[in-house]
Amino acid sequence: MMLSQSEFLCLNHRFLVSNLVNRNLKVKYRRSIAGILWTLLAPLSLAGLYFLVFRMILKVDQPFYMAFILSGVLPWNFISQSLVEGVDSLVGNWALISKVPVPVQVFPYVGTVTNFISLLIAIPVAIAASIISGAPVGVSLIALIPLLVCLFIIVYSIAMILGITYVILRDLKNAVGILIQFWFYATPVIYSEAMIPESFKWMIYVNPFGTFFASIHSILVRGEWPQAPHAIAILAWSAGLMLLASFLYGRYRRQVVEQI
Repeated sequence: MMLSQSEFLCLNHRFLVSNLVNRNLKVKYRRSIAGILWTLLAPLSLAGLYFLVFRMILKVDQPFYMAFILSGVLPWNFISQSLVEGVDSLVGNWALISKVPVPVQVFPYVGTVTNFISLLIAIPVAIAASIISGAPVGVSLIALIPLLVCLFIIVYSIAMILGITYVILRDLKNAVGILIQFWFYATPVIYSEAMIPESFKWMIYVNPFGTFFASIHSILVRGEWPQAPHAIAILAWSAGLMLLASFLYGRYRRQVVEQI
């Protein structure tokens, strides 16, 4: 049986989700001097490195390059962290799942929500970088709201799929790091969609994150609304992956609990 929309988004378990997210945040930043600032420091330092290499040394011709890099690196940081944690989200909580009747989708959901909070803290930095660098940002910033919602659904769905698959196929964890590295370079995160040859433009549509980054670059670098084909692709990926994750949950729910 497939999950309903409310079950998929854990709407009936808000108290449990809230407590687990609070626990994750406390554990993540416990005894850390910088605390939640690490949410910004790590991706900002990486963005600075990309800026130095591609802009200052290789002289990449991309207007408002720091704004461009930040609009790519910050969301990708959320994606990579959530997927890496999503693989182990069920197996890592085996003690709780095997003893307490907790819906297994809660754990990839909580991990994704925790990292999404960090992304929401970082997004104003990307917007500020766009404004400071002189990028023509404007009312198209409104489109960030549905865009980020769709990104959350896509990432959470993939995290759930990876978590369920890892219970059954334990080799997956070793492959995910390689997959994410390949995915990063196959996605227009630190390079523009315009740099992709016309004969390969179709690749951004078969990539769940391809049209997302093309769209966020449009908003934060060019001040433009996402293109209609990109928006349709993002919605299609959101719906399709949500359905796939729900199907896998319904198909393997008992097997997941038994094998954990």
